[in-house]
Amino acid sequence: MIDLKISIDRNAYHLNADISLPNQGITGLVGPSGSGKTSLLRVIAGLETPSSGRVQCGSETWFDGMRKPVPASQRQVGMVFQDMRLFAHLTIRENLDLAAKWGGTSPSRLI
Repeated sequence: MIDLKISIDRNAYHLNADISLPNQGITGLVGPSGSGKTSLLRVIAGLETPSSGRVQCGSETWFDGMRKPVPASQRQVGMVFQDMRLFAHLTIRENLDLAAKWGGTSPSRLI
């Protein structure tokens, strides 16, 4: 499981999340624009650091506010962006497989 209990405070933007997600397969987040979906995924992937809280994958702590966060390159997590950052000639699955190949992990570890 990927367990998150985080807060992000950026000027007028505030996000509080307390969720558990499976750490395998494909997970999608659905919600209205501005609800924090992308911010949450960026925190899991290590592309954004929360203001406070904890991010844990299995027994490994990626962020707890007490020490330096585990870098994105060491998390073995991928993120598919909603805009055109994919290779257009490939399917989503082929894009995920390619990312897994380049990242040295199995496609099931990508979210």
